[in-house]
Amino acid sequence: MEFNYKKILFFLLCCLNFYSVIFEDIKFLGYIFYYIIPVIFCAFNYKILLTILKQIIQTPFIHFFITCILIGILSIIIPIAYGTFDFSYFTIRVMQITKELVKMIFLLVFFIKYISPNYDYKLFMKYYVISTCTYVMFTILTIAFPTLRELIIDHLEVSANTIRLFHQENYFTRFGWCGFSGFTFTLKASLSVIFSLYFIVINPNKHLVENLIMLLVSFWEISFMEELA
Repeated sequence: MEFNYKKILFFLLCCLNFYSVIFEDIKFLGYIFYYIIPVIFCAFNYKILLTILKQIIQTPFIHFFITCILIGILSIIIPIAYGTFDFSYFTIRVMQITKELVKMIFLLVFFIKYISPNYDYKLFMKYYVISTCTYVMFTILTIAFPTLRELIIDHLEVSANTIRLFHQENYFTRFGWCGFSGFTFTLKASLSVIFSLYFIVINPNKHLVENLIMLLVSFWEISFMEELA
């Protein structure tokens, strides 16, 4: 029973971290949930964190980290060197990557501690796909019930331009619990499609119907994004 509870909790954490939502009225709670709590959790489970970092160092993924660090350093040095002092690239792009890494590392630590101590990467991928499918199904729910969509929009932390897009017919399906679903969400859905295809290819006779449904749901999201682009 306890194990099932942890699986459900991890599923909810995946949904909220892969597709994050910030509500305007309780914005500070969102930042605590997405960044403060994960950092504290990883600090208390530093042994697992160190294991993950050691594994990353031994894989080509380390080049991604090094590249991100170099880009971050250059995004500070170059504005100073040219006297523009425009650090918007650092504060927007680099910080966004950093915040996403915090959430992903938190999920990995939680996954290894409570779900799969031996790190079954295919299971972690499946949680990602199921989270994406859940997000897509929620989009369908907001299409079926426009009042739910309006209720969420009223409480989201969004710009005036985003609110304008919300009410345009061309962008009606580009919506989920975290608000406007643009190009970034198309990439996430594409990754879900790739994972679903991977599951089918490596073991076509196991959970075939389940994997096909996840593939179709993920592809549905991409189709709408491409159609409305």
